[in-house]
Amino acid sequence: MAPISAVVIGVGAPGIGCVPAWAAQPGYRFFDDGQVALFAVTNAGVAEPGVPLVFGGARVDDPSTAGADVYDIVEMFARSPGTSSYPLTVADIVASGYIRLAVHGSGGETRGLGTSVVVAPSYRVSSGAFRFVPAWLGAAAEAGSPAGLGGVRVSTPGLHAGGESSVVSVRRYSAVERGRTSVEVSYEWRAGGAIGLSAAERGFDAFRLFTISGMLSASSPDPGPGDGVYDAKYLGYGGADGSGGRVLRVPDAPRGRRLFPRGGLPEIPAGGWVELINDERSSWNRGAPSVRVDVVSAACEGCGAGGGVTGLTLGVNGWLDASTDPNDDSLNAWAEWLDAPGVIPAGAVVRVTLRVSAGDPVARGDLNRDGAVDAEDVLAWGAILGRSEPDAGFSALADFDADGVISETDGEILRRLVCPADFSGDGFIDFFDAEAFMACYEGGPCPPGASADYNGDGFVDFFDLDGFFEDFEAGCA
Repeated sequence: MAPISAVVIGVGAPGIGCVPAWAAQPGYRFFDDGQVALFAVTNAGVAEPGVPLVFGGARVDDPSTAGADVYDIVEMFARSPGTSSYPLTVADIVASGYIRLAVHGSGGETRGLGTSVVVAPSYRVSSGAFRFVPAWLGAAAEAGSPAGLGGVRVSTPGLHAGGESSVVSVRRYSAVERGRTSVEVSYEWRAGGAIGLSAAERGFDAFRLFTISGMLSASSPDPGPGDGVYDAKYLGYGGADGSGGRVLRVPDAPRGRRLFPRGGLPEIPAGGWVELINDERSSWNRGAPSVRVDVVSAACEGCGAGGGVTGLTLGVNGWLDASTDPNDDSLNAWAEWLDAPGVIPAGAVVRVTLRVSAGDPVARGDLNRDGAVDAEDVLAWGAILGRSEPDAGFSALADFDADGVISETDGEILRRLVCPADFSGDGFIDFFDAEAFMACYEGGPCPPGASADYNGDGFVDFFDLDGFFEDFEAGCA
């Protein structure tokens, strides 16, 4: 695939955490209502050819350039609630069919773009050829009603293999929220003729409803700050009601492999979701979001008996590429159409609606992902105590020692995160914590997951001793 991670979008752009100064922003600003500004951008990092862009029924053409313009990206700078900042919030890469979402922080800033989502299906035909992204024919944008990002809509028509199939993808963006940026993606994919799917890959990697595309170059099971190079290192999936879900750590080796065994794809219940989850510990693009896709609806008209409409049975799969270049999209996850027919009939139409959401990376210990590491997370750990990787409900976010089982050792580490002065991790602050810290500080054994570098500055010194006893005397709520 094209190395979309290499695309540099809006670097140095005003509005990334500051008041806009549009004169310096690359690209052509074709809409601005005071709440969102849209820029048509060309970018040499996008491998696919640029496409014509229409807005309000007229072609978008930069008067400062000669000839008719084509563009690679529609960038969206949205006003952050309660601030005068207009950070880069969305990169809709209309030339390739990828979208990237950034998340607004409390100060009106966004923390960066990372994992992408492909806004159309991909499929593998009987010859083995993989139709990953279509050739997009153009893009149309709408904005202004309502004002702001919530009024922005982008649609793109495209063709696979010169008309073997066609697709129209529509993105309807939601109003800006702090900590979350989202968009509804709906598409209609139509088979131009009878399409035989790969018999070897059917139900495994023959028809993807969407692809979440990120990067995982290197990570250790539980790295310290600055360790690891990735946009995401966890894969999550489950049902809309919370059923059947798991969060798994994706090891950085072996590579060049799919993440689940053939014939063993986990099924996603109706209304299910798939997510590539980032934490706050990567040294690459730290703060890039976790990205989740919820399947709102998925059906095929013309695939059932008598040409009727049938729902799609879905599973989750993924791919870890051999490349460790951080500029390559090396970690993919997708929803696979498990019961796809061997031959999709001519004229069959697959209609899918998705909800794509970008959220903050997960802090270590924030098991319920509410933005705080507290007693609620200890309760969440207790609810899955004893579960192992194959079990429904297992979460690698709670498996701090990375042994594949949620254990009491994980609870000790979590309690220490909730209350650092509870150095022994037994849920109490007492003499045993002081004794355990002093033994660790003086070079003796440390409790699981603990370090004498109490303040995390990379050194073991008096400041760690002082910091521990200050917290010890203050206690914890």
